[in-house]
Amino acid sequence: MLSSLAFPPVAAWPLAFVAPALLLIGLRNATPARGFALGLVYGLDGFGLTLSWLQLFGTLAWSALTVLTAASVALFGACLPLVRRSGHPMLNALGAAALWTSIDWLRGFWPLGGFTWGSLGASQVANPVTVRLAVLAGVFGVTFAVAFAAALVVEAAGAEGTPTRLTAIGLAAVATLGPAAIPFAEASGRQIDVAA
Repeated sequence: MLSSLAFPPVAAWPLAFVAPALLLIGLRNATPARGFALGLVYGLDGFGLTLSWLQLFGTLAWSALTVLTAASVALFGACLPLVRRSGHPMLNALGAAALWTSIDWLRGFWPLGGFTWGSLGASQVANPVTVRLAVLAGVFGVTFAVAFAAALVVEAAGAEGTPTRLTAIGLAAVATLGPAAIPFAEASGRQIDVAA
């Protein structure tokens, strides 16, 4: 539910950092099978609510697309235990963010020829800081930054030793606040009228 609240009409974009962190906590010691199940539940909940507008076209359309997109989070949950390395919190955070971003990118091709609705990067449109990263890296760069920050916070909470915790929290702050240094692109061409 938290992930769906990050999108319009609520647009509580900070929840896009919290929701994946909760999933990552659940996946910390999961097997691939348990990760698949946890990811599927997370995906059904998040996409089920995010895509609820599809019920205007029928329950079958909504349920089919919800299950297909939830499968992407189930895939993430199944693959994350294979990527994690004990005692390497920074690599774990990097691996989790790269895996999440890759799977979001793959959703651009499947199902139905591509459906990226509900990507973490799209949740940051109302965030005046993180969205600036899209100028350089597009929506998937923003997705990576959000997933990386969430994973770093989770790794910091479970890390042994203060230096590791501080490094993880510092990197999370850079991923979250660093894009403020990126200027927005400015329109430089002449103004045109468009009619539809």
